Amino acid sequence: MRNDSRALPVILLTIIAGLVLAPAIAGAAGNPCRSYWQKAGAAFQKLGPPISKLLCKAFNKDDPAAAEKCVEDYDKAVSEIKKYGKLYNETAGAGKIGPRGLGNDRWYTGNLKAERVFIGAPLESDTWKLSFATTGGKYKKGWEVKVCLADEKGEAKFYKNKKFKNAKAGQKWAPSFSHTYGLRPIIYLKKKVGLNGAKYKLQGKAGGEPQVIKAARMAMKSKAKGKKKVKRKVKRKVKRKVKRR
Repeated sequence: MRNDSRALPVILLTIIAGLVLAPAIAGAAGNPCRSYWQKAGAAFQKLGPPISKLLCKAFNKDDPAAAEKCVEDYDKAVSEIKKYGKLYNETAGAGKIGPRGLGNDRWYTGNLKAERVFIGAPLESDTWKLSFATTGGKYKKGWEVKVCLADEKGEAKFYKNKKFKNAKAGQKWAPSFSHTYGLRPIIYLKKKVGLNGAKYKLQGKAGGEPQVIKAARMAMKSKAKGKKKVKRKVKRKVKRKVKRR
């Protein structure tokens, strides 16, 4: 039997890659985001697909017109999201039954008695962070907070969860995510049904413009600078011709 030592590094790399990726894949496959998406209701679900189509994900860097179109589409998407601002800024203390909107950079408070779902608009940034804290309550048993970052179909791309032993005030959780551009944050809070509540406050905050849009804006600026240089050269040539005459 031939002993091929060259195959050993490949085998080792395959095993290592499997060990590194296994937890992430298992976490994504085992998350319950799909069921939370169904609970979010039609009003929240319908917003995703049309806006996600507007969000420019790539463009030809050698084509200034493509860069301009990319920025225009992104700005349209941002404008559409702002139109739905009221839907995504419902406060958790308003007594509303059903899913709550999750506005960007806004604090929400509540007193959890059973379960609660928050869902945000498609994210306009590459990064997103949740700030969650318990603020008291009479509930003495365990409860859980789960976060999904899902696409326009409700399929999860990222998932994290945190279990609390009680509702004692001062407990904090601040998971952060990257590669979130175009995804929608879904937060699910759950405890055993009962009058003794678990009080909380939470905030979802996105970063700045995604890198692809920054690059597109830079390409547009380069195009504008190029036009100015051409105009200057033309003016210089005209002046030279005038002087020669």
